[in-house]
Amino acid sequence: MKKKTHIEASFDAVIITPNDLKFGKPPHKFFILVDGLDGKKYQIKFNEHKQRNNINEYIAYTVGEMCDMPLVDHTFIKLHNEDIEEIEGAMSEYGDTIRKVDFGLHKENLFFAVEWKQHVTKIDTEDELLDRVMSVSNGTSFFSLYPFDQSLKNYDRHLGNHLVAKESKITKYYLIDFDRIFSSTNWHRIEYDYKCFLPFAATSQGRDYHLFLLSLVTDKTLKFVNAYTGKIASILDEDIKKMCDTMLGIFDISKKEVEAIEQWFLYRKSEIAMECLKNEAYFPRVKKGLYSAK
Repeated sequence: MKKKTHIEASFDAVIITPNDLKFGKPPHKFFILVDGLDGKKYQIKFNEHKQRNNINEYIAYTVGEMCDMPLVDHTFIKLHNEDIEEIEGAMSEYGDTIRKVDFGLHKENLFFAVEWKQHVTKIDTEDELLDRVMSVSNGTSFFSLYPFDQSLKNYDRHLGNHLVAKESKITKYYLIDFDRIFSSTNWHRIEYDYKCFLPFAATSQGRDYHLFLLSLVTDKTLKFVNAYTGKIASILDEDIKKMCDTMLGIFDISKKEVEAIEQWFLYRKSEIAMECLKNEAYFPRVKKGLYSAK
């Protein structure tokens, strides 16, 4: 794993102005942009009470880094007490339209942040997604989403959760937005749901779009899905344990919660290869797979 450094926040003009504030419905969403000392701009989202979404993002990006997923750069940002007061003040201007956030889960005010890409290609339709993925320099990495989302139990893979960004002379594809892993923004399902491998097409949430995603896998491209499945299966136990130890040091969460998360990933990475083979039956254009219908 690459070592990530803590970046002190440069808080000049960090709060997004009201005219540029980004919302989502439902629920309404709020985020800030922070200028890191490395010259990059980072996003910190404040979507949920008690900020489990921020921890979920840390988990997904850390695990994704272990298995070579296409992810934007990420780090921790240390906010000062006066910064948090400024954020709370900006959020309070919108009353009940923005959920109240409890910042107490973050020891020493450390927040997980992801790089904010400046030159992003808009994707509004399924045809546009296909067109963009066909044109990026790392197009085969698109197929990582199938085993990765399944390992995380992330059902929130809609059109807005793909990122295509131009960097210098090349355009690259990235997976983004992991605040709803473990089937939810909270953790009430982790302890008893870790053995359930239902792919997202087997759920009602976003079903039509998920069926579209599954239709993109063919006999020819299935090998890319399987290659990323192998990367997940090869994650080292000690890297998972190291991530969990880090969580206890950064976030005010219980040892029992962290042990459930450790159990989740140790089990799922050991079973993901066989489970993903079974998933071939969900790919309507795959005919030659071991488990697909003939």
